[in-house]
Amino acid sequence: MFSIFKSEPKPDYLATAKQKLRDLVTLHLKTLAMRRYAGISEDAYGNVDGSKWIAETQYFVDKLFSPRLSNEERQAVLNAGLSVIGQELIETPVRGECSRMHAAGEHDMTVRRLHPPDSKPRTTAAPRSGTLAGTSKPPGRVTRGLIIREEPLNRILSGTKT
Repeated sequence: MFSIFKSEPKPDYLATAKQKLRDLVTLHLKTLAMRRYAGISEDAYGNVDGSKWIAETQYFVDKLFSPRLSNEERQAVLNAGLSVIGQELIETPVRGECSRMHAAGEHDMTVRRLHPPDSKPRTTAAPRSGTLAGTSKPPGRVTRGLIIREEPLNRILSGTKT
């Protein structure tokens, strides 16, 4: 026998959870970008340390995102993989905002060096009172740099762009 009642479509809990996360990230995008900048640094050995940024994203998920989810949405997120969703809906837009802020001159979003190396400059003359011979810049400071956006950098590293 046929039922005359139509069954309601099953709700897509993952889609609604993703939309909630998108809305939260959009609302807090500038703050997240600044927190990403503060949470990623380079140590004296040249190793990039993103542990503070990872902790910040976990805090964002635990304190802002997770409390807004129903049990079904929370389970759908866990089944889909929180790290995949976080990369797609947090990391990607926040990186884009960092690039935008840097390009617009709103904030220098380059990775900070926590402890500059203690290497001595190669000069023929002895340094004078904390400066390199013939310059007014303190030793060990970076005076020039090249910023390459992520897309061209990926192409350079893959060998498709010079």
